[in-house]
Amino acid sequence: MRIEGEVEFITDMKEKEEIFSTVSWLKSIVGAADNVVWMPFRIAKGRASFWTMQTNLEKPVFIDFDLT
Repeated sequence: MRIEGEVEFITDMKEKEEIFSTVSWLKSIVGAADNVVWMPFRIAKGRASFWTMQTNLEKPVFIDFDLT
């Protein structure tokens, strides 16, 4: 999958803690929600396309999305 859109970095600590508590495997990789190395992000509006090795050279079909 390829996604195109504007990235919004999540810096609000309350939101980062909510993500951290929801995604159980993050603790083993990140350690804690306030780790400065970890910067979650979202792409709320954009377009996506899917490809495989067989369709790699074909013109992509885009799916627009808007989660705002």
